[in-house]
Parts: sequence; structure tokens; C-alpha cells
Amino acid sequence: MRVVPYDNVATFAERVTPFLLQREAENCFTLGRLSELAGAAPGAAPPLMWAVQSDDGQVLATATLSSGLHSTRQRPVVVTRASHAVIDALVEHCLTTGVTPPGVTAPDPTVDEFAAAWCARTGQGRRLVHALGLYHLTRVLPPARPARGEFRPGREDDFETLVAWADAYFREIGEPESPDYCRQVIVDRIREGRVFLWCDGGPVAMAGWGGRTPNGVRINFVYTPPARRGRGYASACVAALTQRMLDDGRRFCFLFTDLSNPTSNRIYRAIGYEHLCNFKHIHFE
Repeated sequence: MRVVPYDNVATFAERVTPFLLQREAENCFTLGRLSELAGAAPGAAPPLMWAVQSDDGQVLATATLSSGLHSTRQRPVVVTRASHAVIDALVEHCLTTGVTPPGVTAPDPTVDEFAAAWCARTGQGRRLVHALGLYHLTRVLPPARPARGEFRPGREDDFETLVAWADAYFREIGEPESPDYCRQVIVDRIREGRVFLWCDGGPVAMAGWGGRTPNGVRINFVYTPPARRGRGYASACVAALTQRMLDDGRRFCFLFTDLSNPTSNRIYRAIGYEHLCNFKHIHFE
């Protein structure tokens, strides 16, 4: 077994995509990140990328570590589901090459095993940032309580509203961002058609998409201002966006939920999302 580093996104993607597609929904973050990087501007710095390979050349796991350019957040190393031996090999490789990940995101139980191995070797502590549920869907169920209003793409005249909502969204998930970062996120999402609104006499909720995989897409960036909650706007917006993605040719959609928020987990199930597995984001300190 050996850990093979890559510095070229296309070469890495060609090598690991067949492995990642064996669990496409579970590996949606890595597959989606590779898709985004493939369309990045020339000269953009790639993340650190590793494939753990068996002695006969089979890919056993992958790990990626992004720099989080322009973001105030410290990005964790993202690890696919892996055995104890693979985790030990990754930890050893990081220590040997001087790579210090600020944290780890991975499916259970890999995430806990990586965190335990890293902390045992370094003496660092660990803190749970998010416990996440991964859901996937192939058919949208109409919301049981239809919301008033209509669904539409975000537009340039929504810019200031969406920037304020982006700031509130990042704060609400415990990962506040700078005003400049929030503005750039909205500029990019409007330009690329990746943010949508539910409107009832004006915008009342938003949802977005990102991280396309060969057969799916991740729904994200879901937010309703507190004063507008409890009226089914988020459910309606996510259901409409999900259906749009399916109509555009995606075989399935997926999303992550905060497991500590029973409301979001309930409303996503109600429109057809099914629980697949759990993830954690753990920070080292």
C-alpha cells in the first residue's frame, strides 16, 4: 500500500473517478469538487490530492485538502470511506510530508478513526463542528402543504438581498464569512445560475446547487429569514430546485443536513429525500 500525491486535477480525476463512482452519492463532495476544479480559471491553485493505492495498483481511498482561497474558514481534509490501514497510511504521509490538516470530514466511522489516529500521533485535541446526514433523491414528492408563491432564478436585482442572506446563512451554520466573500459568492452564483428563490410578494427563501457529479448534483445554500419560517417556503424552494435538476438530466440529487436540526431532516424526507449515511466535520485544536 502507498499514498500517491497528485498535482494535476485532470490526472487525479482520471485515476480516481472510477473508484469514487462506486459510491457516487457518498463521494459527492470529492466528485463535485473535481468537477468545479475542471472548470476553474487557468493557473488556479489545485488542492492537495492523494490516492491510496494497493500493491497491485487499485485505488483504496482518496483524500483532498483545499486552501479555502478568499474564505475565512479552515478547510478540513476530505477523506473517502477507508480501512484502518488506509487511515494509518494517510496520517503517516501527512506527518512525513509536513501537511497539517485543520480538521477532517469523512463518513462515519472513518471520520472518527482518522481523528483518533491523528490526535494520537500529534497530541492535538478534537472538536465536533458538524454532525451531518447525507440524503439522496430520485423522485420529488410534492410538499404536503403547498406554499404560496412562485419559484424563479436569482437575478442581479436580488443582489443585496442575497448578500445579506449569504452572510446570515454562513453565520447560522457556525462558519461566518467576510462581507467580500459573501458578495463574491452571490456574484458567482447569479452569473452561473446556481441560486434560486421562492417568492411570495418578494423573495422569502433561497436554495442553490453545486458540485455536479457524473449523474447527480448537490443541493445546498438553503436559507429562509427567521421571520418567514414555518410557512413551507424552504420545502417548496428545495422541491422546485430538485425537480429542475432532475428535469435537466440529473439522475439524482443529494444534500447534507445538520443532524441536530430535526426540522430540516423532516422536511427533506417529506419531499422524497432518503437518508444514505452520516458524516462529521471534526476540527483539530
